[in-house]
Amino acid sequence: MRFFGFFLLLLVHTPAKAAEDLGTFRELVYHDDAVVVLTSKGALLFRTYPNEVLQTTWEPNGYIGEQVSDAVLAGPLAPPKVVQNDARSLRLQVGRLYVTIQKQPVQVYYSNSGRGVTLAGFGLSGQYRYLQFTIRPGEPFFGAGSRSVPLNRNGYRLALNN
Repeated sequence: MRFFGFFLLLLVHTPAKAAEDLGTFRELVYHDDAVVVLTSKGALLFRTYPNEVLQTTWEPNGYIGEQVSDAVLAGPLAPPKVVQNDARSLRLQVGRLYVTIQKQPVQVYYSNSGRGVTLAGFGLSGQYRYLQFTIRPGEPFFGAGSRSVPLNRNGYRLALNN
């Protein structure tokens, strides 16, 4: 069974209210170790790590940098490969993982071997920042750190206090 990996350096919390969208596409910027997508509401940073791991970081406008995780010990590799960039979308590749970024409005779709997940929005609820994903019923969702719940995190609410 093939799985794809990506992780997010944000606090994740499933809120009761609707998430904000990610805004509209403004610009694609290349850094030494990242591809950065600037939007009207913030910035998406994409970095690669060994074993085809893709790190996605969402920094909303007004974000003040902070160290939110000490879990990653490896340094980032070269930025993801941009395989498509046209008026409607942008596509990144990391090994077998593809990231398609719709530009107007910005939506991020991660796919591998015909399976995928959409990063649809973000929000702030009290002290928690959260991301909203759209997945198919029964789709496994892995990650969110070490907790006493099954490896497949689908259907769980996890407050992360990194």
